[in-house]
Amino acid sequence: MLASADGWGQQAQWNGGSVIMAVLIVTDNYFYMQGLVSMADDECNITWVDNIDNEYAHQQCQALSADDYVIIHFAQIDKMLCSYQYYLMNSPAKVIVAPDAKFVTDVSDINNICFLSADASVKTVESILKLKKFKVRKRNLTVREEKIMSLLIIGNLINDISKTLGLSIKTVSLHKSNTSNKVGLLNNNNITMLALMRFILPASGTDMILI
Repeated sequence: MLASADGWGQQAQWNGGSVIMAVLIVTDNYFYMQGLVSMADDECNITWVDNIDNEYAHQQCQALSADDYVIIHFAQIDKMLCSYQYYLMNSPAKVIVAPDAKFVTDVSDINNICFLSADASVKTVESILKLKKFKVRKRNLTVREEKIMSLLIIGNLINDISKTLGLSIKTVSLHKSNTSNKVGLLNNNNITMLALMRFILPASGTDMILI
């Protein structure tokens, strides 16, 4: 599906032929940053910060508008999560999380969290950086799926969850499988999926403990 007019892929405002738009790349990977910059055009104002713990990064955050994008990429999930939460709370810009993970589509929206696949096409990345619409695979978890994943993420096993929720092991396993299909990781890596849940579950208001 194409993102709605007020969501992902929204075109920024124009002012006298110039685009009022910026992309803030938040990563400590210089080569990742350079790869994105090489795809942008002259009308896209790209800024790079390698962390959020300095005055320059704070100033760049304050300068962002609702038309802008923040793309966050770190190898360490904790650093990426911390940066994501910071920009979510302190900026109106659209935040895209770019983990070292491949999804079934270039851009996935899971519970309103936008993920950019590690193997996203040049066309999709260019569309993001050049204000063009891009396809987004949108999925939402059910309340039951969220509850089961919140228990898995804090170390509960399928058998434990079955007893806690009064469900059969088969039912719990089915909900877990459905969640995995919605997230859409290509390699279906359980560790990676649980790591991504640390972004997805808090967005839905799920009562969980981040570990």
